[in-house]
Amino acid sequence: MNEPQPRFSGAPVPTPPIPDDDGAVSGELAARLDAFAAGTVGAEQVLAELCRSRLFVPVVAGLEEADVGTDGLRREKQSTMATVLVQNPDGGRALLAFSGIEPLTRWRGEARPVPLAPPLAGRGAGGDGGRTRGLDRNGPEAVWG
Repeated sequence: MNEPQPRFSGAPVPTPPIPDDDGAVSGELAARLDAFAAGTVGAEQVLAELCRSRLFVPVVAGLEEADVGTDGLRREKQSTMATVLVQNPDGGRALLAFSGIEPLTRWRGEARPVPLAPPLAGRGAGGDGGRTRGLDRNGPEAVWG
């Protein structure tokens, strides 16, 4: 008897952007963020370091439609997964991004971290009229540029 094959049998598994990435904030970026918090470097220097760093963009579930059962309990009927746009200080929108998995999970533990190089994250934000900016590892204290 033939066993049913998994639906994705033989499908290629994508290679992560940085195969040995452990999700930690890079030492160089951590130093720039500390200096920024201390007021010894400006946002431009932090943003320059972000251009060389990997970021994590959170993907979260959003409830689209729910039903209430005969037992009175609310049940999810339809949901979507989406990246998060936030309003920045000048009124524009920015794609929420974190410098590591730990600050992202501290912000919202159920969010799924998606690793992206800053230019890729910028393209994603541009499609929704947003700008990409990294949040510091103690987030969400933003570095806007």
